[in-house]
Amino acid sequence: MKETYVEAETGYSEEGGAADLRRSAKNGRKRTLSGIKIAPYFFCAPFFITYCVFTLFSMVFTLAVSFTEWDGFGEMSFNRFANYLRFFDYSADPRFYQSLLNTFILVVCTMPVGIILALFLCYFLNKKLIGKKHLFRVLYYLPALMTPVAVGLLWSILFDYENGTVNKVLMTLGLIKENIYWMGSAWGCRFVLSVLIVWSSFGSTVLFLSSALASVSESVVEAATIDGAGPLTTYIKICMPAIRDVLVFIIITGLINSFQMYDAPVLLFSSGPSGGLPYGGTDRGCLTMLMLIMEEAFTNGHYGYASALSYGMFLVIGIFSFVSMKLMTRGEEL
Repeated sequence: MKETYVEAETGYSEEGGAADLRRSAKNGRKRTLSGIKIAPYFFCAPFFITYCVFTLFSMVFTLAVSFTEWDGFGEMSFNRFANYLRFFDYSADPRFYQSLLNTFILVVCTMPVGIILALFLCYFLNKKLIGKKHLFRVLYYLPALMTPVAVGLLWSILFDYENGTVNKVLMTLGLIKENIYWMGSAWGCRFVLSVLIVWSSFGSTVLFLSSALASVSESVVEAATIDGAGPLTTYIKICMPAIRDVLVFIIITGLINSFQMYDAPVLLFSSGPSGGLPYGGTDRGCLTMLMLIMEEAFTNGHYGYASALSYGMFLVIGIFSFVSMKLMTRGEEL
């Protein structure tokens, strides 16, 4: 009787209330599902639109242009694979192989030196042998904050033949008797550019390596120390294998940056007191693939061949990266 009275007064029953709850939950679930379907696409739309317009379309258009002969203004003439077959003809364009050789030399001269110096500094930083670590972290990362244009202009002033700071310092120390013309030969240009690359990328390399070394388990290091391993042996045989993935990342990004280097060498050899040098330095000793692409496209007006060079550079970077990962991760699954 009491339950009937309550239902009569309030109009609520257990069956009716359960039905109302089910309807409310169903409506709420519909609203939630509709919101989940729309909201992600709404928030991701600006990125996808920007990516499709400025990246995806450019990639597809460049691929199409690579099969044509086009000066950027007139009509495109389809020449099939002529631009790609030009890669294999050394007499047709020896600059392609020269840019590959230059990039290989720069990688060999800069990457081992940069990684060894960074590991050497990280060893002392982790062993608490250097005080004021925060100051050192700021100092060694400052070069990474400078733009390549500023770095190229600065290096052209430092290594100037007549009034360069490097020559003046060496002369003051009595190491040389007359000024050195650093930019006078291909190997001199490569040396200056190699020093620039190591100096500008040193901060980022130390940052990645120090972060990776900080994640190495202290218990493993202590166990190796208890077993009689010295500090240097522990660092080489325990810490180094533990950060192998970071080393692979540094090597791959270093390869990519070497192939895509453009601003610094252009400003280094064409501006400042040492300006007036040929494009890519003396004897084109520092001509990179991206510099060759920019020259073919915007100086010579060969957009078809420049587009083919872009995809050729993409394939070369992919091959070098794959081989490097295979060598660094030998015995493991990628």
